Amino acid sequence: MKLSDKFIALALQELGYQSLENLFENLYLQAFIDTFQKVNKTERLEEKIRDVFVRDLETKNPLTQDLLEEQVLILT
Repeated sequence: MKLSDKFIALALQELGYQSLENLFENLYLQAFIDTFQKVNKTERLEEKIRDVFVRDLETKNPLTQDLLEEQVLILT
């Protein structure tokens, strides 16, 4: 195991994550939870809800904004 891999594994362990995938999944999940709290829940139109999520994830959510700008995370 390379030194960089050991460092990443140790850092993930200290943060409470088992893998990079687990870290990213939790970042996405927390970002969606934060965004969902801002959505007008009486609005039932799927496209509008999606647009609010995407806009918030790209411009307002501190967990994802920088990662999306650096293309570490990608919304599809």
